[in-house]
Amino acid sequence: MARTFLLLASRYYDGTPEGVYTEDFPVRPPRPYNYTNPALIAPGPLEEVLEPTFKATKLKRFKYNTSVEIIFQSTTLLMSDSNPMHLHGYDVFLLAQGLGNFDAKRDVRKFNYHNPQLRSTVLVPRGGWAAVRFVTDNPGMWYLHCHFEFHIIMGMATAFIVEDGPTPETSLPPPPPEFKKCGAS
Repeated sequence: MARTFLLLASRYYDGTPEGVYTEDFPVRPPRPYNYTNPALIAPGPLEEVLEPTFKATKLKRFKYNTSVEIIFQSTTLLMSDSNPMHLHGYDVFLLAQGLGNFDAKRDVRKFNYHNPQLRSTVLVPRGGWAAVRFVTDNPGMWYLHCHFEFHIIMGMATAFIVEDGPTPETSLPPPPPEFKKCGAS
């Protein structure tokens, strides 16, 4: 995990992401379906149609001081326990959690915008969902992952790029010249 992230951050600060990552992490699932369908528990042809896999590192870029809401949706595909999700560099507000498939028309009414819990790690219920919010006020590249090592090994992680703010106090200085670059000895 640390070596991969170092490569991402190194390429970000060098301005040379080509061949390492792209900034096209989707804002919605590429193929919506019934994520908690019990028929998907056993791997099979239906799973392969719904979740075609490929190797890629897709990141998401945000402007400084943007309010971001994320819905983490658990699926029955390779389902195990509840998933502890963590975003480095931030604590997040837990707006709501629920079981089954997230339904924006129904579930947004459950969001607690008045006094939500502040968390460093959010548990996404097995077969359910969790909604979080944070403000991108910490520039840099930040790793988002499940705390289950097996999920990280499978590639179930990404990073968010938060752009610099308008002032030196809200901007990240460049790495020092003596900072070792990835691949350098």
